[in-house]
Amino acid sequence: MRFEPGVRFLIDQLIEIKQVKTSVPPGEYHIEWVGAFEINPRDKEAALLDHDGARSLQTEYMTVNEIRAQEGLEEVEGGDVVLGLLKAQTAAFKTQGMVANKGADKPSRRKTELMKKFGKPAKFLLAERIKRNDSVHKICKDLGISTKTFYLWTEEYGLYNSFRQEPKS
Repeated sequence: MRFEPGVRFLIDQLIEIKQVKTSVPPGEYHIEWVGAFEINPRDKEAALLDHDGARSLQTEYMTVNEIRAQEGLEEVEGGDVVLGLLKAQTAAFKTQGMVANKGADKPSRRKTELMKKFGKPAKFLLAERIKRNDSVHKICKDLGISTKTFYLWTEEYGLYNSFRQEPKS
């Protein structure tokens, strides 16, 4: 250390004027230099946790190979995937599956009301009106549903491609 001679001089002077009590004569001691800034174990773990959190956030918008390149690792086959998008797609598929299962287990309140009013399931009501070539507006008005519900149900029942979207002339 470049400051050691000055520090030794100061310590030697303090020993000579008896400001520092020691049995070691001046100049015959060892100085143990501790780093100017040492991180305690708790702060070190917090920094590692922050680093891991940042890495986790990067997986939301970076490909696996981009992250591997930052770490100095080789690219892997199939590493052009953005994990955040993969998670979002998986969640969307699960949600769609849950909606489909929910509809299969128990019909919605509106579908139940249509069944009571017309004596037929909504699927058949839509199919026969589409077969008659009624307009979307007329079907929605007759059944008391919105156009959004109409399109959702036709997609759910596989009737989406079987109707004409323009009104009957």
